[in-house]
Parts: sequence; C-alpha cells; structure tokens
Amino acid sequence: MRSISFQLRAGTLTGIVGPNGAGKSTLLRSILGLIPIDTGEIDFFGENIHQMRSRIGYVPQKQSVDWDFPVTVLDVVSMGRMARYAGLRRLFGRPDAADREAAWHAIEKLGLTELADRHIRQLSGGQQQRAFLARALCQQADLYLLDEPLTGVDVATEQTIFALIEELNANGKTILLVSHDLSILDRLDQVMLLDRRIVAMGPPKQTATEENLRKTYGGRLSLLDEAEAELMRMK
Repeated sequence: MRSISFQLRAGTLTGIVGPNGAGKSTLLRSILGLIPIDTGEIDFFGENIHQMRSRIGYVPQKQSVDWDFPVTVLDVVSMGRMARYAGLRRLFGRPDAADREAAWHAIEKLGLTELADRHIRQLSGGQQQRAFLARALCQQADLYLLDEPLTGVDVATEQTIFALIEELNANGKTILLVSHDLSILDRLDQVMLLDRRIVAMGPPKQTATEENLRKTYGGRLSLLDEAEAELMRMK
C-alpha cells in the first residue's frame, strides 16, 4: 500500500471494500501496529495509536486464529477485558467481579450463554465469529476494527452482528469494517474503495460510482458486475 491518509469521525461506521489483495486486512493490521509503516503517523483522539491501544477492539479474520488453542468461549471473551489494562495487571492479573460481569454481559449479548464452557474449536463458524465479537465488546473500546466479520456466517449471525454494530454506533463508538460484500453499502456512513491505495472515500451513494468502482476493481469482471448491481440497487 502507498499514500494512505484518511480520518474517521467518532461514532461512524466506515466500510473498506475492494478486490482480493487490495490491502484491506493489511491496513487494519498497520493501524494496530502489527505491521510496521514506513512513514507517517497513526493518531487516535490526538494521541499516538500505541498509547491508545487499549481503546481499540479488534476482530481478526477467522483463518488467522489458532482454533486449536485450548480455551473456552468464556476464556476468549475474558481476554478482551484484560486488553483494557496495561502493565502487570494485563499480564498477571485475574479477573475481578467487574471483569466477570462484563464478560458474561458480552456473552449474553451475542447469544453464547449455553456455549460459554465449550472449547472454541467445537463451535460453528458463525459461533466462533460471535465469540470474537463478544471479546471485542467486552473490551469496551472506543474504536472497533472488524476484519471480514460477515464471512462464512449464517443470516441470523449476520443480523446479530449488524444489530451490535448499530448499538455501538448509537453509543458513540467508531467502527472500521472490512468486507467483500457490497450489499452492505447502504448500511454505511462512509465507504473506502481500496486497491493498494484509496481510490475514493466518502458517503456510499456519492463514492460508489461506476467510475470509481471500475478504478477499484479494474478487470475483475465478476466483482465489477456485483459492484454495479449494488450501485443500481442503491439508486
């Protein structure tokens, strides 16, 4: 990626869409500091992102998770609470009553109560995704980075995810959502069209134009057809 520069307004939902290999996941990982950047800075509420890491919730792509790691759903969700702390409390502290309450609240919110003691690898794809969303929710962050949370989930889980996103937005949380599904465009406050650089960014109806979509998807005809069909639906 090159020459990436953008700002997000607090309490908004921004989608990142583009073809495979466009750098969507790389952008999120760069924001988190998991991939070093060559030049420039990443600021969050006027502070360097590294000082504000505890205020960022992250849901990675499912294929980047080690599903054989011996943890239960409750363990995974509770990790989000520990991410709020720094220093020794984060490394060695045990959850207190408030931590446990927050974890169970997130588990209930995502409909995982009956699965709390189950090993994470025993869950379906949609249940696994909900577990990691619960982890992010438990963190009580201000910025949420969601990397393809809709991939491989059923309709009920997709509805649950968007209900959660809408609630977080209503509470002033900021969300950056990577997706290959162009049907979400009309749910977004703004969209970033990405293909190794930002092709265009702004409100979906003004940004997802035929010209910008062609610049983004180029000769990828099947994706371009899908993009144009979604553009026609939004008009």
